[in-house]
Amino acid sequence: MTILSFFVVLPTVSILIEWAVRPQRRDLLLLIGRWIVFWAVGMRLFTAGLSQAMRPEYTAEVIFDVTSPVVLPFIQELGFANLALGLVAIVSVLKREWVAPAALAGAMFFGLAGLRHALVAEDATGTRIVALASDLFIFAVLTGYLLRRGIRSRSRARGERRRPHADEPAPSASGS
Repeated sequence: MTILSFFVVLPTVSILIEWAVRPQRRDLLLLIGRWIVFWAVGMRLFTAGLSQAMRPEYTAEVIFDVTSPVVLPFIQELGFANLALGLVAIVSVLKREWVAPAALAGAMFFGLAGLRHALVAEDATGTRIVALASDLFIFAVLTGYLLRRGIRSRSRARGERRRPHADEPAPSASGS
């Protein structure tokens, strides 16, 4: 799958399906956050992690333009980290209380990766420009999602009434 599928096509389809199936959950930014976390953070990083862990030579040569076998263990460990972060984001679609922590970790990852792409003097190839744009786009969406959650949480702390949303755990019977 292409990067574009993970951060535009598949999240959009998922958002539209949930919007149609659950019309009572109409907070679009929260739906966007949920599905960007699942697809862009979860599936993208998980599949990248599989590739890095199983084929570190590919990442070394194609992504980093390095042919030395010395880097292969480091790339495999990068793959393990991507697998772990991706798995948490994938599970967040079932465990709604995991969406915000996965979004925070994903925002940090993609924000720093995008910043690195922007600051490091690299050849401006099409692949690197797509990586820069997608990393910064995902960072912006996840940051917007987290800010929205923060505003919603502050409103709740002040006692304002609201209805529950798709990415929030159901309230307990005791009201706490």
